[in-house]
Amino acid sequence: MSGLHVPMRPAWTCAACGMDWPCPTKRSQLAAEYDRARTSLALVMAGYFVEAAEDLPLRGCGEMYIRFAGGEVRP
Repeated sequence: MSGLHVPMRPAWTCAACGMDWPCPTKRSQLAAEYDRARTSLALVMAGYFVEAAEDLPLRGCGEMYIRFAGGEVRP
């Protein structure tokens, strides 16, 4: 595994910890990185959502929404 919390496609697991990506560590990193740019964070996560939906077509829409666009990204 890598030390970076990046997605391993097509399963969308974290390269560093093996959890579903974005993992809690990456969520915290993203929240800090986009602290004053919430719209930019939403756009970035929407892009990841689309890519993940293409790779994981059998996952539920609600689960994917919460994972990539839901309130859990906030600090």
